[in-house]
Amino acid sequence: VPFWEQACEDGRRNACDRLIQIESSYCGDNSGWACNELGVHYREGTVVAPDSERALGYFSQACEVRFQAGCVNLLDPESLSQAVPRVLDLRLLLREGGRNLLEMSEPDLYARACDHGWAFACDNVSRSP
Repeated sequence: VPFWEQACEDGRRNACDRLIQIESSYCGDNSGWACNELGVHYREGTVVAPDSERALGYFSQACEVRFQAGCVNLLDPESLSQAVPRVLDLRLLLREGGRNLLEMSEPDLYARACDHGWAFACDNVSRSP
């Protein structure tokens, strides 16, 4: 995901469409982080055409799976809250369509996330004993 976020930000052809497609897939798998990010995209209207109703739907999905930023976005539509993916979200985001990562230890999961460009995970790895 970080690769596609950067590619979209850089204006690379089809990168934003691919980012939305990837986040939609993960949101469909109940990643609260991905649902919240989609809501932010539809609220801001920078990556996709603005659609407040769709944004609220994604924030609602994020809140339903207890992703706090999604709940905050439902309660306060004037501000946009974002947060890093939770461990459960990382287990979904890093499987890359492959094996289930439920058995992977958290330190290994953060190391894998760091390898995939998630800066917050690299900070977490560097703090591990």
